[in-house]
Amino acid sequence: MSLGFTKNGISESVTVVTTKFTMNGNNFTHNTVLVPTSVGGLALPKGSIGTPGWTYLHNLDTSGNSVQILVASGGSVMTQLYAGEFQMLRFASTDSNPAAIALVSSVYLEVFMIEN
Repeated sequence: MSLGFTKNGISESVTVVTTKFTMNGNNFTHNTVLVPTSVGGLALPKGSIGTPGWTYLHNLDTSGNSVQILVASGGSVMTQLYAGEFQMLRFASTDSNPAAIALVSSVYLEVFMIEN
């Protein structure tokens, strides 16, 4: 995976090799969910996961709609994904029930989560 930019004649990039993460539990989930704009948002699907760990999130919207990731339903915003963007992050052990809320209209969000 790499991250880079070029603007006004300046370029910078970083490349990260493929990484496998350690997980204490045995569970994972991989879903695509429709995230609403309703107050409180939608709890991210955890399946049998007790405490979420490393997670890949991908906003599948192509129309300019953003989605915010919350520490819990109705909780604080921890990050935001614009249309087409993705992130990999590790939830803190206190973020046991993360959620998502779309800002303008509903968006599809791909979620691949492994247990902490």
